[in-house]
Amino acid sequence: MTQTAQNGQNGQNEQKRQGQQPAPVTIRPLSTCWARLYKAQKTMNTTQRILHLAPRPTLRISEVERLIRMHRIVTPPLSRRRIYEMCEEGIFEFAPREKTRNYFIYEDSFLAWVEAMGGKV
Repeated sequence: MTQTAQNGQNGQNEQKRQGQQPAPVTIRPLSTCWARLYKAQKTMNTTQRILHLAPRPTLRISEVERLIRMHRIVTPPLSRRRIYEMCEEGIFEFAPREKTRNYFIYEDSFLAWVEAMGGKV
């Protein structure tokens, strides 16, 4: 017998010794249980739809450098300083950042730039 079952029996035995009757077990109708489950599921689906925020994918500057060099989008490849300048000029859209020089370029912005250069994506 498990520890939980023993504890339950001990509690019932103590109630019998003290002259108390065990608390009646209430069994809810199945329809009530299903209604609660459906309500909980419906609420969860609503919450999931409300909180479904698909963030835009971003690329680090080093990844942009690597892609330009690997696929020979621009030859010779752009320097990191030039990519920073392109971000500041508004050519690339970048994610909000702190005062550091860490830029995270939105992937769709980079792909649009590549398409404008005449390359295939």
